[in-house]
Amino acid sequence: MQDSMTVSAPGPSRDAGWGNSNGFGDYNGGGSSGGGRQAANSSRYAVADLRLVKPGYPAPTFPIGGTINATVCTNVPENTFMNWGSYIDNAKPMAARLAGAAVRGTPLGRIGSFLMGLEEGRKEKAAQLQQQMIDKAKEDAARVNVTDVFHVTALPMAAIVATHIPMERIREAGKILADVVSQPVVDTKNGQRQIAITREPTEVSVVKAEKTSKPNVYSAQVVAGMKPMQITVDNSIPSSQLNKNQVNTASEVGIFSPTSAGDTHHAILDFDGKHEPIYISVSKVPTEAEKKAQLEEAKKREQEWAAANPLLAAELELDEADKELRDAEATVLEAGKTLDTKRNEPLGLTLANPEKYPVTRKWDERIEFPIYAPYAKVDFNFYAVVNSRENLNSLLEKGAESLYPEEVSWEDVFEKYAAPGQFLEEISRGDTEDVLETGSIYTEMAIEELNFARQKLLEQKRLIAESEHALTVAQEKREKAENKKKEKEEKAKKEKKRDQPGTATGDGTDVGEKWLEGVSKELGDPIPKEVAKKLKGKKFSSFDKFRQAIWTEIGKVPKLAQNIKTKANKKAIAKGRAPFARKKDQVGGRKKLELHHVEEIQHGGEVYDVDNLRIVTPKNHIKIHSK
Repeated sequence: MQDSMTVSAPGPSRDAGWGNSNGFGDYNGGGSSGGGRQAANSSRYAVADLRLVKPGYPAPTFPIGGTINATVCTNVPENTFMNWGSYIDNAKPMAARLAGAAVRGTPLGRIGSFLMGLEEGRKEKAAQLQQQMIDKAKEDAARVNVTDVFHVTALPMAAIVATHIPMERIREAGKILADVVSQPVVDTKNGQRQIAITREPTEVSVVKAEKTSKPNVYSAQVVAGMKPMQITVDNSIPSSQLNKNQVNTASEVGIFSPTSAGDTHHAILDFDGKHEPIYISVSKVPTEAEKKAQLEEAKKREQEWAAANPLLAAELELDEADKELRDAEATVLEAGKTLDTKRNEPLGLTLANPEKYPVTRKWDERIEFPIYAPYAKVDFNFYAVVNSRENLNSLLEKGAESLYPEEVSWEDVFEKYAAPGQFLEEISRGDTEDVLETGSIYTEMAIEELNFARQKLLEQKRLIAESEHALTVAQEKREKAENKKKEKEEKAKKEKKRDQPGTATGDGTDVGEKWLEGVSKELGDPIPKEVAKKLKGKKFSSFDKFRQAIWTEIGKVPKLAQNIKTKANKKAIAKGRAPFARKKDQVGGRKKLELHHVEEIQHGGEVYDVDNLRIVTPKNHIKIHSK
């Protein structure tokens, strides 16, 4: 399998797919029978229950007695599934750009739909849940002395092929060219290994699902070197439950690297017409050491790919920077809305303008004066108001006590707050102790009421401050994202110079007999002056044409051509092609000598200046760019 990367787009939304809304199914093995039922008694993860799982979503399981058990539903809801190849191709312009590069044979080989991605905000949670399920499956497997855990994924035929192909033809051919397959990928940004549907045309063999003695239980040889899988078909899921979900067509592009080919086994299960055929894949969950090695290998492949495809890598970085900026702008917008909401709530308005929106606390109180008569009572309509900036600041900083340095007089209490229409003349003469106490009663109540309001105001002030801080942070991130996008735009613009016409410049270097012996060291070997003299002043439509001319001229100079040893390499340079590097200096699909710009184009280096070029091996080229 050639070195490659995967472009992935979050697939179905939370309610998408073949099953329930949480995307994980019940995993209880309740619908299985035979060996599956026996396994289910040991652990819920002993059966990969795919009946109520999102399309392409993996179910963790472990083998019992060397047999992997799975329960599937082959009923396909109408209008629920699309061809995932078309889905990915139409995802975004960048996805199509990368797909085109894959077709042209670059190391980029897989365009995929990342099914772990639910709607924004749930991706990380979904990843955590999947990892928890894997950990639990490993624990359960260990209890029955089983070490290996697998991911099992199923998809209907409509999801993996572009056009409908009759099963008779597929059966006759014994295989099918699937537009997409399900396999593990590695996200080098967060170090996670997850399952993706990848855009990689792959030949998938048809495997006959052999009937067993139990109804709807089949045996199928899917994983080489293991016992046949036991597949239980359970189509008892109500159609109403299957049909209620729709695939989300809003996709988003990301980059992931595939793991090694030996990790995953693919098959088309043929039930001989008893049930609809389905695609199934089985991937072994790696150990921590294996996962770490896969991550390092994926990082290495990404570096190799970026070095081999500088323009495409720059455009990809720009696409990611653009998404980062859009996300940052959305965060700023949301933070701004939150802040506006807090500021425009009643308490927020009071904090901003107490004169217009004063603090007002109202409460009614009935005070008895039994000395005047058994039923002598007065109703008071009390209130306390803070309607100036000075008093509001005092309330917030010192408390309501600061607003009442002295007790309110009983005369003011009766004059301002006593409800009208009451017999007050005798009571309000003020010649008894209980009348005199009305001042202290009101003052204590007013302080209590305003301190209650103070707590609410302080909380609102805190929330506003938090919202202001969140907006500031969001604006700073947006500014960084804006600068990053400008940087990536400039980088992509400079890298595009490779595809733009230019004129050869530079004088080249006087080289000796050992020319090309240094291509694997340091910055490599220079362009000879004989070649520079021939090319200087000539115009070229692209750097590719310039490269061809360099190798063609090298082949015309006997002194230089004698350093090209093999017949195949001599033929190559005669046609303007680079000669092959030694096998130990080749990396993946990069097998020929390459031209390196000493001052990189993205940093302003001249594209067509031979003095800015060095001849290097692929291995050395990667080493140079990794520094």
